[in-house]
Amino acid sequence: MAVFVKPMRNLIQDGDKVCVSVSGGKDSVLLYCLSFKKFDVKFDVIGVHIEMGFPNMDFSELMLFVKK
Repeated sequence: MAVFVKPMRNLIQDGDKVCVSVSGGKDSVLLYCLSFKKFDVKFDVIGVHIEMGFPNMDFSELMLFVKK
């Protein structure tokens, strides 16, 4: 893991805005939640969800969660 993390260390810098795609799956929701942990770098996070129009899909709970 350290081999991957070291080159990524300066990927996000103070004042950056980071867009996180939130599909509703466990992985994207976890990424969105982890982005609010305390880091040495101060950055803003924007959660984005695009409804693709698939039938019988209810994203209302996800939308409420992201708006919090």
